[in-house]
Amino acid sequence: MLAPICRVLAALVLLAGFAAAQKEQKPPKPPKPDPRKSERLYQQALKMESAGQAEQAHALYGEAVAADPKNALAWRQRGKAHLALKKFDEAAQDLSEALWYRPEDAEAYQFRGDAFFGLNRLGEALADYDRAVALKLERSQTYNARGLVRAAMGRHAEAAEDFEKAKKLRLDDPEPWKNRGASLLALGKFRDAIDDLDRAI
Repeated sequence: MLAPICRVLAALVLLAGFAAAQKEQKPPKPPKPDPRKSERLYQQALKMESAGQAEQAHALYGEAVAADPKNALAWRQRGKAHLALKKFDEAAQDLSEALWYRPEDAEAYQFRGDAFFGLNRLGEALADYDRAVALKLERSQTYNARGLVRAAMGRHAEAAEDFEKAKKLRLDDPEPWKNRGASLLALGKFRDAIDDLDRAI
């Protein structure tokens, strides 16, 4: 009769000792940031991205961020790589990290605006495009993207103004012409709309 009781008591003692050991065990320390390694990986990733190898670039940007979590450019470019892969949630998260460490990065606002647009979060997309423009990011695609958001919100007069700026910055791109034509149609300006749509063809 005593033997089973002793076995139970011994098991309880072992369990108590195991629990105490687990409680005392400290979590492993995170690795020390290595900015030089992070920069090297970042440069390798840029080359991969330029070669059109989005998935390989994405992986290297991830390694760059792991080596130095404060590498804002690596966060930004990994967010951009997420965009290329249509992973809009992940892109928005990475670009928010980039902006935490580099809050005046106009390109990061542009890319995060693209991510929010992909998620149909139009108000946040518009705010980011506004910020990119305020930071003097004079790019056709920035104005064109902001125009698309405004058009989606039914703000066609403002959208047409953005498309006008976009086409002046890049006259050989048919997209702003087409988009401005669509907004002018929505505003009932049919003759001007037809002119723009003809230019887009």
